Amino acid sequence: HDWFQEYSVEKPRKMARRDAKRIRCVQLSGDPPLCRKGLPAENLLSAKTGMFNGGFCSYMGMTSVNIDFELVGQKDEEFWVTDVAVSLWGKAENPRMIILQTAVRPGAPYIDAVRHPVESVDDVEARLKVDLPLRRVRLALRRNFGGIFGIALRKVTFYGYQIRCISVPADIPKCLYNRGCMTHIHSEQLLEKDLEEIHPSLRDAVVMGGRVPNTSLRYRVYRDISSGTPHHSSLLQLPPLDLAPDVVITAAVLDLRYVSFAPRSPPPQLRVYLVQDLDEELHKHCLFATEELLPPEWEPRRILRKGYIDHPTMYCDGLNIYPEGKVHIEIVFDNNAGYLHIPGDFGLKL
Repeated sequence: HDWFQEYSVEKPRKMARRDAKRIRCVQLSGDPPLCRKGLPAENLLSAKTGMFNGGFCSYMGMTSVNIDFELVGQKDEEFWVTDVAVSLWGKAENPRMIILQTAVRPGAPYIDAVRHPVESVDDVEARLKVDLPLRRVRLALRRNFGGIFGIALRKVTFYGYQIRCISVPADIPKCLYNRGCMTHIHSEQLLEKDLEEIHPSLRDAVVMGGRVPNTSLRYRVYRDISSGTPHHSSLLQLPPLDLAPDVVITAAVLDLRYVSFAPRSPPPQLRVYLVQDLDEELHKHCLFATEELLPPEWEPRRILRKGYIDHPTMYCDGLNIYPEGKVHIEIVFDNNAGYLHIPGDFGLKL
């Protein structure tokens, strides 16, 4: 019967909502750029329907301007930005090049996401197609069409939809280490006064250690993850993810921090997998595969003082993974002629 053919199929899955709307919770971040009197960068966000203001104009004919924004919701919501509309004056003060840059966390370097050339002095709008999860955004405006006042804009509007972002750090004591991957202790006898000497980005990752002899104080310990010895491929398995029911994994972001050591080329690489355990059958989804991770100027033994370096942010879109059964993350280290160190919070978000 036709009824059985229509209703006996697999249960419909929940679809992720992707209706792009105007994102209103946008604010300026950092130091505002220098501007002409009465034309600050705040005007780019404060304009309302039916209202008019002068917009923004750079100070004393400057033709290189950076404007930083932050997308912050009431409860730290995250947003997937589909496009950004930049309203122009259609005059010689139009910027010739608009570069949208993004940074995943405070202090991380900004990287180019979109480069949009303005074709004509008469253009009144530039539409930047982004399609990325963004929180910290920088608009870099470069050169103009010969205007004496510098660079001028009318308004900046962000469009997108809200997403649920899940950070996936590696709980170092609970991870499974295979084929030579291991926990590396950089120091297990740090005192309170020593915390001021280590790199600021590592202070939150320092944990309590053993008791200091003859006192009520405890040592501090800092440890991270080592990929093992050169010329080996090692594996790190994270604990199962605790995901909300009916969640759909649509994208992933990797803002990797690392320190590698490779006295002889080639340097190490790594791959990140999302693994589903369905009825004792493993389904692996490769999220990221880095290129060769070039070593910094310092060796891993100086991580406490120097910290880690930032790899350019990587994005993976269009996943649409329905996490049925147990789900966990695996990291495969291809050491090649070196080895690699990563912190517990290595920068993965789903």
